Amino acid sequence: MNEIYIINSKRRPQRLNRMMKALNLLGVDAKVSPAVDGRELSKDYLIENNIALMGDCLDSDAKMPMKIGEVGCFLSHYQIWQEVVERNYSRVIIFEHDVRFEREFRTKWMKHLEHLEGYISSGGKVDFVYLGRMVLVNRTEEKAPVEGFVFSEYSYWGIGYMLTPTGAQKLIDALPLQKMIAVDEYIPILYRKNLVKELSEHSPNRTLIAFSSEPLLIHSAYFLVVPTI
Repeated sequence: MNEIYIINSKRRPQRLNRMMKALNLLGVDAKVSPAVDGRELSKDYLIENNIALMGDCLDSDAKMPMKIGEVGCFLSHYQIWQEVVERNYSRVIIFEHDVRFEREFRTKWMKHLEHLEGYISSGGKVDFVYLGRMVLVNRTEEKAPVEGFVFSEYSYWGIGYMLTPTGAQKLIDALPLQKMIAVDEYIPILYRKNLVKELSEHSPNRTLIAFSSEPLLIHSAYFLVVPTI
């Protein structure tokens, strides 16, 4: 694993402190990636950086327009995707700062990673792996050809995932800054599981190969999982 990132808002130092303590107990080193603060984004900044929201796009779960905080969240992830590509990292993990780890997280993940690396070394392909998420469909997910993983159905949250450079490039190549939606809505579009046809039509090249750890290895520390649809 080349790098483990923690996206942290400077307005939430207590969350970073909690995360660093948890990772220290797990014996995991991580790099802090400062979050983009949506409150500091001006209209001029968005125009100068060719950033545009996707019209009157509604979040398909909350049925609400995208908020400026979600713009900052998207850009926080996007800047890491760029770094993964620029540095040609083979594998990274990206955590948001509000993660709760399963017991023996590191041992369980290393076992999962061993299976995953064996699959990749034998010619298997994967771009993106959820370590934690909120599943938004009430149906059984297909098992992936790797022990401990399933093919991800429509899911929310970007609280923790593994990413390859190929996956990062696909996320960037779809030009999301010119038609921005919430990051946890955007990712399922690229692996063809978003439920809103109008959103999917804006990203015709949807070839992201997405797995999910099963069972999940991390959870949100502050939000409860809502019922699936």
